[in-house]
Amino acid sequence: MALNSGPSVCPICEESYFTAEPLQSFPGWRFQCERCGKFRIYDEFVMGKNQPWSKVRHLVSAWIRRENKAGIVPIVGQGATSDQQLFSPEWWSDQFAHMGFPETTIAKLDALLKAYAESIKGDYLGQITPSQPYLVAEIAAGNMSELNGLTNLLQQLDYIDQNLVITAKGWIHLDEIRKSEVLSDSAFVAMWFDDVTINYRKAVIFAIESCGFEPIVIDRQDYNDFIMNQVISQIRQSRFIVADFTCRSEIEKENKILNGVRAGVYWEAGMAYGLGRPVIHTCEDNVDSRNRLHFDVRQYNTIFWKEDNLGIKIRSLDQRIENPNFVEQLAIRIRNTIGLGRSYRKEQGK
Repeated sequence: MALNSGPSVCPICEESYFTAEPLQSFPGWRFQCERCGKFRIYDEFVMGKNQPWSKVRHLVSAWIRRENKAGIVPIVGQGATSDQQLFSPEWWSDQFAHMGFPETTIAKLDALLKAYAESIKGDYLGQITPSQPYLVAEIAAGNMSELNGLTNLLQQLDYIDQNLVITAKGWIHLDEIRKSEVLSDSAFVAMWFDDVTINYRKAVIFAIESCGFEPIVIDRQDYNDFIMNQVISQIRQSRFIVADFTCRSEIEKENKILNGVRAGVYWEAGMAYGLGRPVIHTCEDNVDSRNRLHFDVRQYNTIFWKEDNLGIKIRSLDQRIENPNFVEQLAIRIRNTIGLGRSYRKEQGK
């Protein structure tokens, strides 16, 4: 039940089964919603019409639930600067539309079956309890009606019987799902290996490590195989990838065309998208790189960097940061879209 003096519905999912309290040390509120989970949110997003994520509410809710499972109470609006364009519907849609949440019917069915199995703690004879609000966010469903429809489809597939018990067929399918899951905490870095990107390389590695993930930069790996086989293997095993589209205009030298668009980065990013891995786009803020970004890539929310903003330092990400440097911007994007790796949570006792 909502507090009498506060909002009447959850600002994320717009349901009424929640508690909320204003915070003294933070310019906003703490919520605990049965669907979304626990989160903090800035005042400007709590009441009124200033909720620009309206088209992706279900994804924001799913993100909060995923963060809670990692032991984190996220801040909705964290990482946004004083630039009000970052609060636009387009920005929020881009933030949450490529986080690897289930999108297809098959993906949502698999996620729901897995969530039901987790809810009964692996008890083969345990009876599931459908229509739980948290399950809507767990599988990134749009609403309870979609959840109920997916539960019905699981029964039609004979994964759940009429007594709401997972069948032998369902448990076997769960084993197949788990075999294909990505369990690593590695992050693949797709980039141009050149003197131009030496400081970028140091900065991106620092940002990834600060979030508890292991950066995989292919030219510093030991391998005894064709390099493309290694690239494919590393992307498959990665939790997410950072793709940098920095380039220079073409020049001809010794009958060879040098520099130009980074075709390898486009290929690696495309492969990651095809595998359902989240991809974070970065690019140097210069005329060559900006003008040569392909039209399809320009639509993604890219973090642009400059050489003088690549300092290896990071401030506390628990508060809104004014004028974040590149490392801070990338770390915020990783936290908001992927979460935190196991090594970070271990160090923090989470």
